[in-house]
Amino acid sequence: MESIGFTLLVSHVKARYLVQAQDLLFANQELRAVLEAHRQQVLERVGHLTGARLKGESADQIVEAFAPDTLVEPLELQEAERQVITRDAPPRGTVAVYRIPFKGDRNLWRCRPRTFTYNPPRGGIEDRTLVLEYNATERDAVSIKQAAEGTLRDIRQYLEWINQEVDQFNVTIRLEIGQAVETRKSKVLRDEELQSQLQ
Repeated sequence: MESIGFTLLVSHVKARYLVQAQDLLFANQELRAVLEAHRQQVLERVGHLTGARLKGESADQIVEAFAPDTLVEPLELQEAERQVITRDAPPRGTVAVYRIPFKGDRNLWRCRPRTFTYNPPRGGIEDRTLVLEYNATERDAVSIKQAAEGTLRDIRQYLEWINQEVDQFNVTIRLEIGQAVETRKSKVLRDEELQSQLQ
């Protein structure tokens, strides 16, 4: 499941092409800042929980209810399903296209992790598919494969960096939601007690 809250924070764009082919990947926004903004939004929602819900559900139940819109799904390439095709590039060119499906929140392709290089890989994101394109005119299959593998090697490294931060966020945010629920519940109970005393 794509993490709805996180996706809306990163971008309101729902277009088929999130990143055009040959654009820089992992380069638009700092992942740290995006996750922190998402964290603040989630905790703000906890701060608006009603007394009825807080008394009717346990902290664990509320944490689980928040999970689908809170947890960020890490990226995972489905390399076994990779497809390679060639297409015309007028007037006399040819392009080799690698299409690799992936799982996870597609907006992570636009985020820069804490650890990064100054020459991030290039590619495109179409729906839930990574698209890599190479000019095949006057190039042999071996050189194209080498170029593609070099790009994929860089992408795998970035995915490792990205997913480390995402996994840590997912662990931490669950704990923080639980703590925020208990804090909110204590405040609601104090307010109710104060109100009863004022009658």
